[in-house]
Amino acid sequence: MPDDLEPAEPIVPRDSSTVIVLREAADMLEVFMLERHIKSDFAGGAYVFPGGTVDEADRDPADGSPVQLDDPGWRDKRTALANRDIDAITLAKETGIRYAADLLRFWQRWVTPIFAPRRYDTRFFVAVMPEGQSPLHDDVETTASTWVRPADAIARGRSGELVIIFPTRKTLESLAGLETTNAVFDAAASRPKTPVLPRFVVEDGEGRVYLPGDPNPHEP
Repeated sequence: MPDDLEPAEPIVPRDSSTVIVLREAADMLEVFMLERHIKSDFAGGAYVFPGGTVDEADRDPADGSPVQLDDPGWRDKRTALANRDIDAITLAKETGIRYAADLLRFWQRWVTPIFAPRRYDTRFFVAVMPEGQSPLHDDVETTASTWVRPADAIARGRSGELVIIFPTRKTLESLAGLETTNAVFDAAASRPKTPVLPRFVVEDGEGRVYLPGDPNPHEP
């Protein structure tokens, strides 16, 4: 019999978001992934998509103009933002940057399993890397970054070369068969909006993951 790993009073998940940044290279679709610092409280050492928890200031519709984040001054500003010495809306007002939410398309929504000590209600979005810009990891919360084909990331995760947590792997799998950024954006229009809440159980001494509406177990 399955043994559910769920407490009587689960922790309320925090709102968060993540962006699957896309590009086409050598006629192949690639995604941008970051390695979280090994000492991170959540998913330390894992390769993930850029993102974080939602602050109240993130809801302000401030506007401005694009910037280049490889400028040394912007590195300091990004560090201050990560340290919460400044919030996103104040940064936008002081510098004139624009958070280009119009370039995002909703992809999916995952909620951390009930038993977890840290829980997040995460909206995943897709976006195409704008021309003339390059993403950077911050060398604080994230220690490495790479562009990689979704199928290659999955294979490297299964081989142990990369640490990839379950929701990230399933997200990579959801991109299977989509070979261009336009194909991804077209697919985004019909993606389900219902939150995915995985359920972890122990069966015959081994952990299994069940997804809503799917009777088959998945590897964690």
